[in-house]
Amino acid sequence: IDLALDLEVPEEVVLDRITARRVCSQCGATYSTGRDESAASGVCVNCGGTVVQRDDDTEEAVRKRLDIYAEQTLPAVRWFAQEGLLVSVGGVGDPDDIAEELSAAIDSRRS
Repeated sequence: IDLALDLEVPEEVVLDRITARRVCSQCGATYSTGRDESAASGVCVNCGGTVVQRDDDTEEAVRKRLDIYAEQTLPAVRWFAQEGLLVSVGGVGDPDDIAEELSAAIDSRRS
């Protein structure tokens, strides 16, 4: 392993993003409350299917997933940091900018 990437997103942002997610039960299209009409109406614009919140996207389920991350994944993140293999990139902002930062981090290790 030459590199480990850590996409840093505050827990409250993770919670807000995931609990706002809705999916079409037929075609799997993804929507977000507050941004997409299909999330508000409950009807998929792609296929007319029912748009729902997944059971694992509730606040309780997301908080449990975050606890598991802290318990099981953060120790590995710390180990990679101690070994000098970790590059952290902010995960809040323009998706294209974040993707560029991730690519640059990978490219910097290839040189």
